Amino acid sequence: LSVRLIADAAVCQALATVDIVLLGADTITPAGAVINKMGSVPIACCAHTVGVPVYVLAEKRKIARKNRILGMEAGDTAELWDAPPSGIIVENICFERVKPAYIRGIILEEGLCAPDEIYRRIL
Repeated sequence: LSVRLIADAAVCQALATVDIVLLGADTITPAGAVINKMGSVPIACCAHTVGVPVYVLAEKRKIARKNRILGMEAGDTAELWDAPPSGIIVENICFERVKPAYIRGIILEEGLCAPDEIYRRIL
């Protein structure tokens, strides 16, 4: 297994040399969307566009009981810019939603399932 760490801004170029993309998940919605750290959507979108399959590795406990996810967490704005000029609003959004259409499969403890099968896993 060959593993390479790259900057998220280089993902589109790097996808020409990879077989699969593996993402983690902070939350999985019953509809099969994945809530994960910022940067996950561009990776999944680019991979989907060029035909590289995206799989999510997560524990079953990460599956939310409801599709409604409240309060996407924001980080300290000083992490981005500690003293912005007057009139500049700094936002440090930490999480985003990866569409199920970008995800080939979700790998849980008991094995692989399609995003549209997640709802049955919580019944």
